[in-house]
Amino acid sequence: MTEREAVKILMMSPFYFRLGLVDRKELVKEFTQLMRSSQNTEADSSLDFRRIPFSNYS
Repeated sequence: MTEREAVKILMMSPFYFRLGLVDRKELVKEFTQLMRSSQNTEADSSLDFRRIPFSNYS
């Protein structure tokens, strides 16, 4: 996730605009780090729902 994508998401929150510029930058940095680590963990996860045949759950 790029910083620009993170800002687009974070701008949906009214609290984002109550923060100062330095705090916004820190929030964007933390958000992108969390999203990247989440995506890496998700890719390594053994629970990949695309592999589960849904016909077994009918």
